[in-house]
Amino acid sequence: MAQDIAIADLLTQEGFDTLPAFQTAREVLIGKGLTNARKTNIHVAKLPRVREVLAGELYRVCSDPLCHTMAKLECGSRQIVTVSPAGCRVCGGKNSRRCLEAASRLFQQHGIFRVVIVGGTNTDHEEIARHARGKSLEFRFVDGTRAGRATQLAEAYIRWADLVVIWTNKPLKHSVSNTYTGNRNRARRVVYASRTGVAAMISQVARHIA
Repeated sequence: MAQDIAIADLLTQEGFDTLPAFQTAREVLIGKGLTNARKTNIHVAKLPRVREVLAGELYRVCSDPLCHTMAKLECGSRQIVTVSPAGCRVCGGKNSRRCLEAASRLFQQHGIFRVVIVGGTNTDHEEIARHARGKSLEFRFVDGTRAGRATQLAEAYIRWADLVVIWTNKPLKHSVSNTYTGNRNRARRVVYASRTGVAAMISQVARHIA
């Protein structure tokens, strides 16, 4: 028994943390011959195969409408099951992650893969970078409080970027933002964002692009 794990615990840990999702996941495992209706435990040696099967057959999503929209676009042939926000493949319980997922798809539709954000705090930048990790959308960040070498940096970033976001409600010196909005160094696309918080800012930018 030491090499066994409770199926209920396993499925909850894997994000199938609502009764309907749990029941569906268990039925999938039974259908694949990994367990049967009588068993309550499963051997740990089967865990890699269990995870492979669940990932290939089911797509976990919370009840948020935006997450469901993203799930329908991403699930392919997998069955969508509704779980708690913490178990959601789209947002993982984070509003900023949800908004970034939706914005990422929208940006790609408009040929935007590289984004510079001018302004915002280090915490904001870290949050965006964390949720964008592993995606095709790349970000670079500019400290809006440091004017030193701003022009030189702006020229390089403008050449690199498909989109420049000027985050105006965060600490931002005009001597920094002007290097990205002046006529001589105009980026291909410049969007102003005034909302507080990463999720609200990303959503505002997405509405501009749409």
